[in-house]
Amino acid sequence: MENKIKSKLRNVEYNASEAIRILDPFQAALYWNHDVEPLDIYPSRDFKTQKALIVFVFRRSETKEVFDLWCKRELK
Repeated sequence: MENKIKSKLRNVEYNASEAIRILDPFQAALYWNHDVEPLDIYPSRDFKTQKALIVFVFRRSETKEVFDLWCKRELK
């Protein structure tokens, strides 16, 4: 059984396997603008450069349509 992760942003729990992580704040903002709300947001570091970054966590099942639009460069 997979451990649940407790969101620091919302009062929800989620499994890592059902989540996707977006590092591009512009992409995350567009998802959010299309009513796909993040499950969680947390600070992290780039493993190679050690630069600080923000990780946006979304539920995989809620992102299919917006991801398809993002890949086609049609998400506005």
